[in-house]
Amino acid sequence: MNSGEKQTQRESGDSEEVQKQGLVAEELRKSEERFRMLADNMSQFVWMADERGWIFWYNQRWFDYTGTALEEMQGWGWMKVHHPDHVDRVVARVQRSWDTGEAWEDTFPLRGRDGQYRWFLSRALPIRDTDGRIVRWFGTNTDVTERVLAEEEVARQAQELRTLNERLQELDRLKTQFFVNVSHEFRTPLTLMLGPLEDALTNAHGILPLGAAKDLEVSRRNALRLLKLVNTMLDFSRIEAGRIQASYHPTDLPAFTAELASNFRSACEKAGLRLIVDCPALSEPIYVDRDMWEKIVLNLLSNAFKFTFEGEIEVRIREVEESSPSDSQTDIHVPHAIRHVGLTVRDTGVGIPAEELPRMFERFHRIEQSLGRTHEGTGIGLALVQELVKLHGGAVHVDSIFSEGSTFTVTIPFGTAHLDQQRIGTAPRPASTAIGSAAFVEEALRRLPFEDSSGSGVLS
Repeated sequence: MNSGEKQTQRESGDSEEVQKQGLVAEELRKSEERFRMLADNMSQFVWMADERGWIFWYNQRWFDYTGTALEEMQGWGWMKVHHPDHVDRVVARVQRSWDTGEAWEDTFPLRGRDGQYRWFLSRALPIRDTDGRIVRWFGTNTDVTERVLAEEEVARQAQELRTLNERLQELDRLKTQFFVNVSHEFRTPLTLMLGPLEDALTNAHGILPLGAAKDLEVSRRNALRLLKLVNTMLDFSRIEAGRIQASYHPTDLPAFTAELASNFRSACEKAGLRLIVDCPALSEPIYVDRDMWEKIVLNLLSNAFKFTFEGEIEVRIREVEESSPSDSQTDIHVPHAIRHVGLTVRDTGVGIPAEELPRMFERFHRIEQSLGRTHEGTGIGLALVQELVKLHGGAVHVDSIFSEGSTFTVTIPFGTAHLDQQRIGTAPRPASTAIGSAAFVEEALRRLPFEDSSGSGVLS
Protein backbone atom coordinates (compact mmCIF):
# COMPACT_ATOMS: atom_id res chain seq x y z
CA MET A 1 0.00 0.00 0.00
CA ASN A 2 1.47 3.33 -1.08
CA SER A 3 1.57 6.44 1.11
CA GLY A 4 -1.50 8.00 -0.52
CA GLU A 5 -3.64 5.03 0.26
CA LYS A 6 -2.43 5.03 3.87
CA GLN A 7 -3.27 8.71 4.23
CA THR A 8 -6.76 8.14 2.86
CA GLN A 9 -7.29 5.27 5.30
CA ARG A 10 -6.19 7.37 8.26
CA GLU A 11 -8.50 10.18 7.26
CA SER A 12 -11.36 7.69 6.93
CA GLY A 13 -10.67 6.27 10.41
CA ASP A 14 -10.51 9.71 11.98
CA SER A 15 -13.82 10.59 10.36
CA GLU A 16 -15.44 7.47 11.77
CA GLU A 17 -14.10 8.26 15.27
CA VAL A 18 -15.43 11.78 15.06
CA GLN A 19 -18.79 10.44 13.98
CA LYS A 20 -18.82 8.00 16.88
CA GLN A 21 -17.96 10.76 19.36
CA GLY A 22 -20.68 12.90 17.86
CA LEU A 23 -23.19 10.10 18.19
CA VAL A 24 -22.16 9.51 21.82
CA ALA A 25 -22.45 13.23 22.56
CA GLU A 26 -25.84 13.38 20.91
CA GLU A 27 -27.00 10.34 22.87
CA LEU A 28 -25.75 11.90 26.09
CA ARG A 29 -27.55 15.14 25.23
CA LYS A 30 -30.78 13.29 24.53
CA SER A 31 -30.38 11.24 27.71
CA GLU A 32 -29.85 14.41 29.70
CA GLU A 33 -32.91 15.98 28.09
CA ARG A 34 -34.97 12.92 28.93
CA PHE A 35 -33.66 12.96 32.50
CA ARG A 36 -34.39 16.66 32.92
CA MET A 37 -37.86 16.25 31.43
CA LEU A 38 -38.50 13.40 33.83
CA ALA A 39 -37.05 15.33 36.75
CA ASP A 40 -39.09 18.44 35.92
CA ASN A 41 -42.27 16.39 36.23
CA MET A 42 -41.38 14.72 39.52
CA SER A 43 -43.20 15.81 42.65
CA GLN A 44 -39.84 16.15 44.40
CA PHE A 45 -37.27 18.88 43.98
CA VAL A 46 -34.20 17.49 42.18
CA TRP A 47 -30.80 19.12 41.90
CA MET A 48 -27.21 18.34 40.92
CA ALA A 49 -23.87 19.65 42.13
CA ASP A 50 -20.30 19.16 41.01
CA GLU A 51 -17.72 17.23 42.99
CA ARG A 52 -17.14 20.25 45.26
CA GLY A 53 -20.83 20.67 46.08
CA TRP A 54 -21.43 23.60 43.75
CA ILE A 55 -25.06 23.25 42.65
CA PHE A 56 -25.39 23.91 38.94
CA TRP A 57 -28.88 22.57 38.15
CA TYR A 58 -32.36 22.34 39.69
CA ASN A 59 -35.50 20.84 38.24
CA GLN A 60 -38.45 23.08 37.43
CA ARG A 61 -40.30 22.09 40.60
CA TRP A 62 -37.67 23.91 42.67
CA PHE A 63 -38.14 27.16 40.77
CA ASP A 64 -41.93 26.82 40.77
CA TYR A 65 -41.95 26.51 44.54
CA THR A 66 -39.26 29.05 45.48
CA GLY A 67 -40.06 31.60 42.76
CA THR A 68 -36.34 31.96 42.02
CA ALA A 69 -34.06 31.58 38.97
CA LEU A 70 -30.92 29.49 38.46
CA GLU A 71 -28.68 32.58 38.46
CA GLU A 72 -29.52 33.33 42.10
CA MET A 73 -29.74 29.71 43.26
CA GLN A 74 -26.59 28.15 41.81
CA GLY A 75 -23.63 27.47 44.05
CA TRP A 76 -24.64 28.29 47.62
CA GLY A 77 -27.54 30.49 46.60
CA TRP A 78 -29.99 27.97 48.05
CA MET A 79 -29.19 29.41 51.51
CA LYS A 80 -31.49 32.34 50.67
CA VAL A 81 -34.64 30.19 50.93
CA HIS A 82 -33.66 28.38 54.13
CA HIS A 83 -35.20 29.29 57.45
CA PRO A 84 -32.79 31.46 59.46
CA ASP A 85 -33.21 29.25 62.53
CA HIS A 86 -31.91 26.23 60.61
CA VAL A 87 -29.56 27.49 57.91
CA ASP A 88 -26.31 27.42 59.94
CA ARG A 89 -26.94 23.83 61.02
CA VAL A 90 -27.79 22.77 57.46
CA VAL A 91 -24.72 24.47 55.98
CA ALA A 92 -22.45 22.75 58.51
CA ARG A 93 -23.88 19.31 57.75
CA VAL A 94 -23.77 19.84 53.99
CA GLN A 95 -20.15 21.02 54.12
CA ARG A 96 -19.21 17.95 56.15
CA SER A 97 -20.65 15.70 53.43
CA TRP A 98 -18.90 17.65 50.67
CA ASP A 99 -15.60 17.24 52.59
CA THR A 100 -15.98 13.58 53.53
CA GLY A 101 -17.98 12.21 50.61
CA GLU A 102 -20.61 10.81 52.96
CA ALA A 103 -24.25 10.67 51.88
CA TRP A 104 -26.28 13.50 53.37
CA GLU A 105 -29.77 13.57 54.86
CA ASP A 106 -31.58 16.27 56.80
CA THR A 107 -35.03 17.74 57.42
CA PHE A 108 -35.61 21.49 57.42
CA PRO A 109 -38.06 24.19 56.27
CA LEU A 110 -37.76 25.97 52.88
CA ARG A 111 -39.48 29.24 52.02
CA GLY A 112 -41.91 29.24 49.10
CA ARG A 113 -42.72 32.06 46.72
CA ASP A 114 -45.64 33.00 49.03
CA GLY A 115 -43.28 33.57 51.94
CA GLN A 116 -44.57 30.51 53.83
CA TYR A 117 -42.26 27.72 54.96
CA ARG A 118 -42.81 24.02 54.37
CA TRP A 119 -40.78 21.11 55.70
CA PHE A 120 -38.65 18.97 53.38
CA LEU A 121 -36.71 15.75 53.79
CA SER A 122 -33.51 16.29 51.80
CA ARG A 123 -31.00 13.69 50.63
CA ALA A 124 -27.85 13.86 48.53
CA LEU A 125 -25.80 10.94 47.17
CA PRO A 126 -22.31 11.13 45.62
CA ILE A 127 -21.95 9.83 42.03
CA ARG A 128 -18.53 8.20 41.51
CA ASP A 129 -16.54 7.17 38.46
CA THR A 130 -14.92 3.78 37.93
CA ASP A 131 -11.94 4.88 40.03
CA GLY A 132 -14.20 5.83 42.96
CA ARG A 133 -13.76 9.58 42.53
CA ILE A 134 -16.81 11.78 43.11
CA VAL A 135 -17.82 13.42 39.84
CA ARG A 136 -21.06 15.00 41.01
CA TRP A 137 -23.80 14.96 43.64
CA PHE A 138 -27.44 14.08 43.06
CA GLY A 139 -29.96 15.44 45.54
CA THR A 140 -33.71 15.52 46.21
CA ASN A 141 -36.08 17.42 48.50
CA THR A 142 -39.36 15.73 49.48
CA ASP A 143 -42.21 17.69 51.05
CA VAL A 144 -42.92 16.14 54.47
CA THR A 145 -44.82 19.06 56.00
CA GLU A 146 -47.89 17.01 56.93
CA ARG A 147 -45.74 14.35 58.55
CA VAL A 148 -43.70 16.88 60.51
CA LEU A 149 -46.81 18.74 61.63
CA ALA A 150 -48.40 15.45 62.64
CA GLU A 151 -45.29 14.53 64.61
CA GLU A 152 -45.26 17.95 66.26
CA GLU A 153 -48.94 17.53 67.13
CA VAL A 154 -48.27 14.08 68.57
CA ALA A 155 -45.35 15.48 70.57
CA ARG A 156 -47.52 18.35 71.79
CA GLN A 157 -50.30 16.01 72.82
CA ALA A 158 -47.80 13.67 74.47
CA GLN A 159 -46.45 16.58 76.50
CA GLU A 160 -49.99 17.59 77.44
CA LEU A 161 -50.67 14.00 78.51
CA ARG A 162 -47.48 13.94 80.57
CA THR A 163 -48.46 17.20 82.23
CA LEU A 164 -52.00 15.95 82.80
CA ASN A 165 -50.69 12.65 84.15
CA GLU A 166 -48.43 14.50 86.58
CA ARG A 167 -51.39 16.58 87.72
CA LEU A 168 -53.55 13.47 88.09
CA GLN A 169 -50.83 11.73 90.07
CA GLU A 170 -50.60 14.73 92.35
CA LEU A 171 -54.39 14.84 92.71
CA ASP A 172 -54.39 11.11 93.41
CA ARG A 173 -51.73 11.59 96.05
CA LEU A 174 -53.71 14.42 97.62
CA LYS A 175 -56.90 12.34 97.44
CA THR A 176 -55.18 9.43 99.13
CA GLN A 177 -53.77 11.69 101.81
CA PHE A 178 -57.21 13.23 102.29
CA PHE A 179 -58.85 9.83 102.79
CA VAL A 180 -56.13 8.79 105.21
CA ASN A 181 -56.57 11.97 107.23
CA VAL A 182 -60.38 11.90 107.15
CA SER A 183 -60.49 8.20 108.03
CA HIS A 184 -58.27 8.84 111.03
CA GLU A 185 -60.44 11.77 112.09
CA PHE A 186 -63.64 9.68 111.78
CA ARG A 187 -62.15 6.61 113.41
CA THR A 188 -61.17 8.27 116.68
CA PRO A 189 -64.61 9.67 117.67
CA LEU A 190 -66.35 6.50 116.49
CA THR A 191 -64.11 4.38 118.70
CA LEU A 192 -64.77 6.71 121.61
CA MET A 193 -68.53 6.51 120.97
CA LEU A 194 -68.66 2.72 120.83
CA GLY A 195 -67.16 2.22 124.29
CA PRO A 196 -69.86 4.17 126.19
CA LEU A 197 -72.61 2.71 123.98
CA GLU A 198 -71.55 -0.84 124.79
CA ASP A 199 -71.25 0.02 128.50
CA ALA A 200 -74.70 1.60 128.47
CA LEU A 201 -76.17 -1.48 126.78
CA THR A 202 -74.52 -3.76 129.33
CA ASN A 203 -76.01 -1.77 132.19
CA ALA A 204 -79.37 -1.10 130.52
CA HIS A 205 -81.06 -4.39 131.42
CA GLY A 206 -83.92 -3.69 133.81
CA ILE A 207 -83.06 0.00 134.05
CA LEU A 208 -83.95 1.59 130.72
CA PRO A 209 -87.28 1.14 128.95
CA LEU A 210 -87.27 -1.45 126.18
CA GLY A 211 -87.57 1.24 123.50
CA ALA A 212 -84.59 3.17 124.83
CA ALA A 213 -82.47 0.02 125.01
CA LYS A 214 -83.43 -0.81 121.44
CA ASP A 215 -82.42 2.70 120.36
CA LEU A 216 -79.04 2.23 122.04
CA GLU A 217 -78.60 -1.08 120.19
CA VAL A 218 -79.43 0.52 116.84
CA SER A 219 -76.94 3.32 117.60
CA ARG A 220 -74.23 0.82 118.52
CA ARG A 221 -74.91 -1.30 115.46
CA ASN A 222 -74.73 1.67 113.08
CA ALA A 223 -71.65 3.10 114.79
CA LEU A 224 -69.99 -0.30 114.36
CA ARG A 225 -71.04 -0.38 110.72
CA LEU A 226 -69.65 3.11 110.14
CA LEU A 227 -66.38 2.15 111.87
CA LYS A 228 -66.10 -0.86 109.56
CA LEU A 229 -66.53 1.41 106.52
CA VAL A 230 -63.99 3.94 107.84
CA ASN A 231 -61.46 1.18 108.53
CA THR A 232 -61.93 -0.22 105.02
CA MET A 233 -61.32 3.24 103.54
CA LEU A 234 -58.27 3.67 105.75
CA ASP A 235 -56.84 0.30 104.72
CA PHE A 236 -57.33 1.06 101.05
CA SER A 237 -55.82 4.52 101.41
CA ARG A 238 -52.80 3.08 103.17
CA ILE A 239 -52.32 0.53 100.40
CA GLU A 240 -52.53 3.22 97.71
CA ALA A 241 -50.04 5.37 99.60
CA GLY A 242 -47.70 2.39 100.13
CA ARG A 243 -47.94 2.84 103.89
CA ILE A 244 -49.58 -0.40 104.94
CA GLN A 245 -47.25 -2.68 106.87
CA ALA A 246 -47.89 -6.38 107.16
CA SER A 247 -46.75 -8.62 109.99
CA TYR A 248 -46.44 -12.22 108.80
CA HIS A 249 -46.60 -15.02 111.37
CA PRO A 250 -46.94 -18.82 111.06
CA THR A 251 -50.64 -19.56 111.47
CA ASP A 252 -52.85 -22.63 111.68
CA LEU A 253 -54.84 -21.25 108.76
CA PRO A 254 -57.64 -23.88 108.69
CA ALA A 255 -58.41 -23.42 112.39
CA PHE A 256 -58.21 -19.62 112.17
CA THR A 257 -60.41 -19.54 109.05
CA ALA A 258 -62.97 -21.91 110.59
CA GLU A 259 -63.12 -19.71 113.68
CA LEU A 260 -63.79 -16.63 111.56
CA ALA A 261 -66.44 -18.38 109.47
CA SER A 262 -68.24 -19.72 112.51
CA ASN A 263 -69.14 -16.17 113.52
CA PHE A 264 -71.57 -16.11 110.59
CA ARG A 265 -73.38 -19.27 111.64
CA SER A 266 -76.11 -17.56 113.65
CA ALA A 267 -76.76 -15.04 110.86
CA CYS A 268 -76.97 -17.84 108.29
CA GLU A 269 -79.35 -19.84 110.48
CA LYS A 270 -81.61 -16.82 110.94
CA ALA A 271 -81.60 -16.34 107.15
CA GLY A 272 -82.45 -20.01 106.55
CA LEU A 273 -79.04 -20.75 104.94
CA ARG A 274 -76.69 -23.65 105.55
CA LEU A 275 -73.14 -22.67 106.47
CA ILE A 276 -70.61 -25.37 105.54
CA VAL A 277 -67.12 -25.00 106.96
CA ASP A 278 -64.68 -27.55 105.54
CA CYS A 279 -61.17 -26.67 106.71
CA PRO A 280 -59.05 -29.79 107.40
CA ALA A 281 -55.56 -29.43 108.82
CA LEU A 282 -52.65 -28.62 106.49
CA SER A 283 -49.19 -30.16 106.51
CA GLU A 284 -47.59 -27.02 107.92
CA PRO A 285 -48.46 -23.52 109.17
CA ILE A 286 -49.03 -20.73 106.66
CA TYR A 287 -47.40 -17.32 107.05
CA VAL A 288 -50.08 -14.63 106.99
CA ASP A 289 -50.85 -11.28 108.51
CA ARG A 290 -53.72 -12.34 110.76
CA ASP A 291 -55.55 -8.99 110.61
CA MET A 292 -55.38 -8.99 106.81
CA TRP A 293 -56.48 -12.62 106.53
CA GLU A 294 -59.41 -11.86 108.82
CA LYS A 295 -60.52 -9.07 106.47
CA ILE A 296 -60.15 -11.32 103.43
CA VAL A 297 -62.32 -14.06 104.91
CA LEU A 298 -64.94 -11.77 106.45
CA ASN A 299 -65.32 -9.62 103.32
CA LEU A 300 -65.85 -12.70 101.15
CA LEU A 301 -68.33 -14.20 103.62
CA SER A 302 -70.20 -10.91 104.00
CA ASN A 303 -70.41 -10.61 100.22
CA ALA A 304 -71.73 -14.17 99.89
CA PHE A 305 -74.35 -13.59 102.60
CA LYS A 306 -75.53 -10.37 100.97
CA PHE A 307 -76.37 -12.07 97.66
CA THR A 308 -77.62 -15.47 98.85
CA PHE A 309 -81.29 -15.91 99.73
CA GLU A 310 -81.56 -19.69 99.86
CA GLY A 311 -79.29 -22.69 99.76
CA GLU A 312 -75.84 -22.61 101.29
CA ILE A 313 -72.53 -20.86 101.78
CA GLU A 314 -69.41 -23.01 101.91
CA VAL A 315 -65.99 -22.04 103.26
CA ARG A 316 -63.31 -24.50 102.26
CA ILE A 317 -59.51 -24.75 102.57
CA ARG A 318 -57.34 -27.16 100.61
CA GLU A 319 -53.71 -27.59 99.69
CA VAL A 320 -53.27 -27.14 95.94
CA GLU A 321 -50.37 -27.48 93.53
CA GLU A 322 -49.72 -25.33 90.49
CA SER A 323 -47.21 -26.09 87.74
CA SER A 324 -44.48 -23.53 87.13
CA PRO A 325 -41.42 -23.46 84.84
CA SER A 326 -38.11 -24.50 86.33
CA ASP A 327 -35.63 -21.81 87.34
CA SER A 328 -32.89 -23.56 85.35
CA GLN A 329 -30.88 -21.33 83.03
CA THR A 330 -30.80 -24.01 80.36
CA ASP A 331 -33.13 -24.16 77.38
CA ILE A 332 -34.85 -27.22 78.87
CA HIS A 333 -37.58 -26.20 81.32
CA VAL A 334 -38.90 -28.99 83.51
CA PRO A 335 -42.17 -28.03 85.23
CA HIS A 336 -42.25 -28.37 89.00
CA ALA A 337 -45.12 -27.93 91.42
CA ILE A 338 -45.51 -24.85 93.61
CA ARG A 339 -47.53 -25.59 96.74
CA HIS A 340 -50.34 -23.21 97.58
CA VAL A 341 -53.15 -23.12 100.06
CA GLY A 342 -56.52 -22.37 98.53
CA LEU A 343 -59.43 -20.67 100.28
CA THR A 344 -62.79 -21.09 98.52
CA VAL A 345 -65.96 -19.22 99.46
CA ARG A 346 -68.87 -20.64 97.45
CA ASP A 347 -72.51 -19.61 97.54
CA THR A 348 -75.79 -20.51 95.83
CA GLY A 349 -76.81 -16.89 95.49
CA VAL A 350 -77.92 -14.67 92.62
CA GLY A 351 -74.64 -15.05 90.72
CA ILE A 352 -72.83 -12.49 88.58
CA PRO A 353 -73.56 -11.65 84.94
CA ALA A 354 -70.74 -12.88 82.68
CA GLU A 355 -69.97 -9.40 81.35
CA GLU A 356 -69.38 -8.15 84.91
CA LEU A 357 -66.87 -10.81 85.95
CA PRO A 358 -63.74 -9.02 84.60
CA ARG A 359 -64.56 -5.96 86.69
CA MET A 360 -65.41 -7.58 90.01
CA PHE A 361 -62.15 -6.52 91.70
CA GLU A 362 -62.10 -2.96 90.37
CA ARG A 363 -62.29 -0.38 93.10
CA PHE A 364 -65.67 1.33 93.51
CA HIS A 365 -67.29 -0.93 90.90
CA ARG A 366 -70.84 -2.02 91.69
CA ILE A 367 -73.27 -4.08 89.67
CA GLU A 368 -76.28 -1.92 88.99
CA GLN A 369 -79.75 -3.38 89.63
CA SER A 370 -78.26 -6.48 91.23
CA LEU A 371 -80.62 -8.41 93.51
CA GLY A 372 -79.24 -8.45 97.04
CA ARG A 373 -80.29 -8.06 100.66
CA THR A 374 -79.29 -4.41 100.36
CA HIS A 375 -78.16 -2.05 97.62
CA GLU A 376 -75.77 -0.31 99.98
CA GLY A 377 -72.02 -0.60 99.57
CA THR A 378 -68.97 1.34 98.44
CA GLY A 379 -67.50 -1.12 95.95
CA ILE A 380 -64.29 -1.26 98.00
CA GLY A 381 -64.59 -4.67 99.70
CA LEU A 382 -63.52 -6.98 96.86
CA ALA A 383 -60.88 -4.52 95.66
CA LEU A 384 -59.46 -4.50 99.18
CA VAL A 385 -59.48 -8.31 99.24
CA GLN A 386 -57.43 -8.38 96.04
CA GLU A 387 -54.85 -5.92 97.40
CA LEU A 388 -54.52 -7.81 100.70
CA VAL A 389 -54.09 -11.11 98.84
CA LYS A 390 -51.36 -9.54 96.68
CA LEU A 391 -49.50 -8.53 99.85
CA HIS A 392 -49.35 -12.28 100.60
CA GLY A 393 -47.93 -13.09 97.15
CA GLY A 394 -51.23 -14.65 96.14
CA ALA A 395 -54.10 -14.22 93.73
CA VAL A 396 -57.90 -14.15 93.83
CA HIS A 397 -60.40 -14.91 91.12
CA VAL A 398 -64.12 -15.49 90.77
CA ASP A 399 -66.24 -17.99 88.87
CA SER A 400 -69.96 -17.47 88.65
CA ILE A 401 -73.10 -18.54 86.83
CA PHE A 402 -75.85 -15.97 86.83
CA SER A 403 -78.81 -17.02 89.04
CA GLU A 404 -76.91 -20.11 90.27
CA GLY A 405 -74.14 -18.78 92.51
CA SER A 406 -70.54 -17.64 92.76
CA THR A 407 -67.22 -19.05 93.89
CA PHE A 408 -64.36 -16.83 95.06
CA THR A 409 -60.97 -18.53 95.29
CA VAL A 410 -57.89 -17.16 97.07
CA THR A 411 -54.51 -18.89 96.68
CA ILE A 412 -51.33 -18.03 98.58
CA PRO A 413 -48.02 -19.91 98.52
CA PHE A 414 -46.55 -21.97 101.32
CA GLY A 415 -43.27 -20.78 102.84
CA THR A 416 -41.86 -17.26 103.06
CA ALA A 417 -39.81 -16.73 99.88
CA HIS A 418 -42.62 -14.64 98.34
CA LEU A 419 -42.96 -12.32 101.34
CA ASP A 420 -41.18 -9.15 102.42
CA GLN A 421 -38.47 -10.71 104.56
CA GLN A 422 -38.29 -7.67 106.82
CA ARG A 423 -41.95 -8.10 107.79
CA ILE A 424 -41.74 -11.77 108.86
CA GLY A 425 -42.25 -12.25 112.58
CA THR A 426 -42.43 -8.53 113.30
CA ALA A 427 -44.55 -7.12 116.06
CA PRO A 428 -48.12 -6.23 115.07
CA ARG A 429 -48.27 -2.80 113.49
CA PRO A 430 -49.69 0.07 115.55
CA ALA A 431 -53.15 1.56 114.91
CA SER A 432 -54.57 -1.70 113.56
CA THR A 433 -57.87 -1.35 111.70
CA ALA A 434 -59.00 -4.86 112.66
CA ILE A 435 -62.34 -4.72 114.52
CA GLY A 436 -63.04 -8.44 114.60
CA SER A 437 -65.99 -10.21 113.12
CA ALA A 438 -68.59 -8.30 115.15
CA ALA A 439 -69.01 -5.48 112.64
CA PHE A 440 -69.40 -7.90 109.71
CA VAL A 441 -71.90 -10.08 111.57
CA GLU A 442 -73.86 -7.09 112.85
CA GLU A 443 -74.07 -5.76 109.32
CA ALA A 444 -75.28 -9.14 108.10
CA LEU A 445 -77.95 -9.27 110.82
CA ARG A 446 -79.03 -5.73 109.94
CA ARG A 447 -79.97 -7.03 106.48
CA LEU A 448 -82.46 -9.50 107.99
CA PRO A 449 -86.03 -8.53 109.01
CA PHE A 450 -86.89 -8.63 112.70
CA GLU A 451 -90.11 -8.24 114.63
CA ASP A 452 -90.71 -4.89 116.30
CA SER A 453 -93.17 -4.36 119.18
CA SER A 454 -96.12 -4.09 116.78
CA GLY A 455 -95.30 -7.45 115.16
CA SER A 456 -94.47 -6.04 111.71
CA GLY A 457 -91.29 -7.04 109.94
CA VAL A 458 -88.88 -4.13 109.60
CA LEU A 459 -85.22 -3.68 108.93
CA SER A 460 -82.96 -2.24 111.60
